[in-house]
Amino acid sequence: MSLSIACLAKKYPTPIRRLQAAKHYKYYELYKYTGKILGMDQDIRDSSGRWVKGRSGNPEGRKPGVSDWRNKYREALDTVAPEIINSIINAALQGDSTAQRICMERLIPPLKATDSPVTVPLIGGLGEQGRVVLQSIADGELTPGEAESVFRSLSAQARISEISELEKRIEALETTS
Repeated sequence: MSLSIACLAKKYPTPIRRLQAAKHYKYYELYKYTGKILGMDQDIRDSSGRWVKGRSGNPEGRKPGVSDWRNKYREALDTVAPEIINSIINAALQGDSTAQRICMERLIPPLKATDSPVTVPLIGGLGEQGRVVLQSIADGELTPGEAESVFRSLSAQARISEISELEKRIEALETTS
């Protein structure tokens, strides 16, 4: 099957798509004559062209001394940082709500939920304790977040009880046999 640029131009009408198609056409021509696709070394890529697990497309890594683009921006901002901060503060003082929000976010961190100790009466089994927690939510004594923590603790306790019960049964079976 032979592809032509005219055929690709019909299939991909926009200039960018045509450029992409021509690039693929070049790779197709290279494959047709050499039997190899550019970048398809058997030890680096699999048959579908994806990177083989554990192999990098750049095995030597970044060369020493090459700086990250983010570092360049940080260095550029370091020289003018005081002026930027002062302009944001001035804008906030003049009533710019975005600047005020930025200042407030930096001055006062957002509140995080704090857990307080919760007492759950140990009456009955785990099912009864779960009902007590649900009733505490309904009465407003516990927040839903606190109740979720208590339920997680109860389910962990249930798993621990289950495991200890199984250990006792296994020991009993081993001693009788």
